[in-house]
Amino acid sequence: TATVDAFQSAVTLGARVVHFAGHGHEKFMMFEDDHGGAQTLDPTVLRNRVSACGAETCKLVVLNSCKSEDVGRAFVAAGVEHVVAVAQNQNHGRISDRAGIEFCRAFYRSLANMDSLRTAFDIGCAAAQNTQGSDGRFILLPEDQPHDEPIFSEIPGSFHETTRPPPPSNAPPPPTFYVGRDSELWLCVESILNHRLTTIGGGYGSGKSALAMAAADYASQHRRFDAVVWVNVTTADRFFDDVAEAAKYVIQKAEDDHLNPMNKKMMHIKKRSTSIDTADTSALDTSILVDLASAGRVLVVLNDFENLVLNGFGGQGVAAAQIAARERCRLLLRGLLESCSNLKVLMTCSSFSGIGQVHGVTEQIIPLGRMTDDHTAFLLLQRDPELKRRATNPNRLQPPPIAPPHVVTMCASHPFIKRLKGQPYAVGLGVAILNKLFAYERMAKEVCEGAGASATPPPLSRLEPLDRALR
Repeated sequence: TATVDAFQSAVTLGARVVHFAGHGHEKFMMFEDDHGGAQTLDPTVLRNRVSACGAETCKLVVLNSCKSEDVGRAFVAAGVEHVVAVAQNQNHGRISDRAGIEFCRAFYRSLANMDSLRTAFDIGCAAAQNTQGSDGRFILLPEDQPHDEPIFSEIPGSFHETTRPPPPSNAPPPPTFYVGRDSELWLCVESILNHRLTTIGGGYGSGKSALAMAAADYASQHRRFDAVVWVNVTTADRFFDDVAEAAKYVIQKAEDDHLNPMNKKMMHIKKRSTSIDTADTSALDTSILVDLASAGRVLVVLNDFENLVLNGFGGQGVAAAQIAARERCRLLLRGLLESCSNLKVLMTCSSFSGIGQVHGVTEQIIPLGRMTDDHTAFLLLQRDPELKRRATNPNRLQPPPIAPPHVVTMCASHPFIKRLKGQPYAVGLGVAILNKLFAYERMAKEVCEGAGASATPPPLSRLEPLDRALR
């Protein structure tokens, strides 16, 4: 994790190469704090810290982040001999993720081949230029130096992977295009790190499960927990059975991974079946979850927990049944949280007010409102490549990898976007409608061409498909 402490430790302990990958800004370097938030250092403070830590052994700093040229010059001023950064004077200092990845892959491969820094840099730049949609460029600082020395020398022996693997988890990966919920994700991560019970509340289709997936992914990738258990809640009668089955799966993953630090802790755990009487929460058998939590910190994600409330535990969904169901949910959560102090719960719930009044814990609620029109438009464009192609340039055969900002702005002002009401689920329905229109259009075009009709030119309006979708 790119924290200030990790950065200072790398420089102080004599790292020859320091590589930074993250968000960039022309006025400061952005790190991550202990709660998943941002911590910034301006160039002056950065230069002083690097100088104080001793930059003599640090030969190379690579800043794989946008608008990093000024920050790179601060490293040069602190005494670092070679710095790679992103130039400010092209594409507004921006570089695409793909270009950054391709540059680093080629750059470090060349350095490992004992090439000079200049040679490796040129090879990396050539690889980045071959990336579609990249207009930014890297710069090698200081410009008046030849950079003709190799950074690495041959090291005898063999190399061993020492990176700690991510914790065992059965959580599904977050959506490929996850937009519009950055602030909610930060609040969610901060809450699960500091509180025992966090609830994501929002209406149907607002993206509660997607946010839970993103938070679980963050917890796994940043090693904030020793295990992540994702539970798709089905019925009240099977609540702890669902939890136990998910926990068993995670334990099995830990046992199968010999490199995972949880493996040794799991060797002495007996997997016991759970038989529960839902009439009495004191009789609930949570032994397998206790065993898992005894090996480390565990995050339990209860997805679709609101079903237990909405269905009224077998009732007809009337107010009295839902009140009883909500109280029953509190008892189930209480039994789960009391099973082990190492356990934290993240759940999704349709109520913006959460479950409420769970004995012994304070529920932290992350409410999900509607996305902005810009985020809604961007999500729609990214999920429908054909719409993105037509809105960007209908004369091109392929859409750009990322929808250009001016296209997103144009699309966001269309009435079709207003109809979606900022709901991710509604965006999915919109994509289905548009794809059906495009399919009918292709079929009609093939029929016309088969009858000898001439090809029709593209419509004057690039958002004409959205006009048709409103009809």
